[in-house]
Amino acid sequence: MKMSTIFRKTSGKSSSLPLANAVGTGSLVLVVALSGYVSGGESAFATALLITAYAFLFYLVRIFYCRIASREYPKLADFLLAYVRKMGVFSLAVMLCGGIFTVYQNEIDPAKLPEYVISNGEKTVRFRAMAHIGSESFYNGVGDDLAAARKDGYVLFYEGVRPGSPENTKKFDAMMGFKFDKDLYASMSKLYGLVPQNTAAIVGAPGPDDRNVDLGIDEIVANFEKRRGAVSGEPSVSPPSPETEGVTEEFSKEIAAYANSLAPRELATVRYLNRAIMSLVIKNRDASAAAFAGLGKADLFSSILDDRNKVIVDAITSTDQKKIFITYGLLHFDGVFDQLQEKDHRWKISGPIRYRYPTLP
Repeated sequence: MKMSTIFRKTSGKSSSLPLANAVGTGSLVLVVALSGYVSGGESAFATALLITAYAFLFYLVRIFYCRIASREYPKLADFLLAYVRKMGVFSLAVMLCGGIFTVYQNEIDPAKLPEYVISNGEKTVRFRAMAHIGSESFYNGVGDDLAAARKDGYVLFYEGVRPGSPENTKKFDAMMGFKFDKDLYASMSKLYGLVPQNTAAIVGAPGPDDRNVDLGIDEIVANFEKRRGAVSGEPSVSPPSPETEGVTEEFSKEIAAYANSLAPRELATVRYLNRAIMSLVIKNRDASAAAFAGLGKADLFSSILDDRNKVIVDAITSTDQKKIFITYGLLHFDGVFDQLQEKDHRWKISGPIRYRYPTLP
């Protein structure tokens, strides 16, 4: 007997389908079980009901397709077996890929924020990259670094957009697309298992030469309107309408309410996934600029990044201080360094780059 004949007899659909059906069924049972475990039992029934509903929906779609294509209708039992097999394998693949992604981003290669040391031979700048939400250990570490730098004669230049007029604050919210209130980062941090940046706690008692080096809301809005007017001829920003203003004001409250509505294991799962996504975003900082450009917000990006970079550069070049410690968002460093080199080619990275991990406990 030929080997090909033996192979066909031993490895046909009759031998492979039962195994595939078993894997698919087991995978779906696992999905339902995990859903119930994470939610404390509340979502297991809903997940099973959703899987069943999709099965009958896809069956109706298949019947409709067969009728149009003049094909034989599939038997319900055969279709359900195929659905369970394919949906189960798909669900298993999603769980495996999601698990690998989150473990890799959180445990194997978590994001790290650098501290650059740059100098032109006359002044030395330590640029500590920051995040608006992070772990307590990250912020405590930054505070320790700052305290040691002060003992070495450094002064602090720190980030902090200053409040503006009520009208311009509403315009700024319209520019951003949501209300940028003081509780936003506190609400967001609940979904990450992190804490919001507390500049006052990090800075401690400010030194006599410490400075808030930033723009105010009024200046950002004015720069944005000027920039947009030069491009489109429509410089004025319209504040949110009465219909949308309430929605933006409730944004941070809705985030907090969602976090509070989750069961403990659900919240832990959401936090672990969000920290993985945050880690990926930090490690791909160029994607942020591309995202702003892709959303048609290049003018906004320039107003909240490039214009503020110029303020930092002007502060560095105009001060008589020789040692400066800067705490600012990571996206600002490249622009600041480029502008400094344009003014003085002697500026270069002059020391080792130190890292701290914003998402690790």
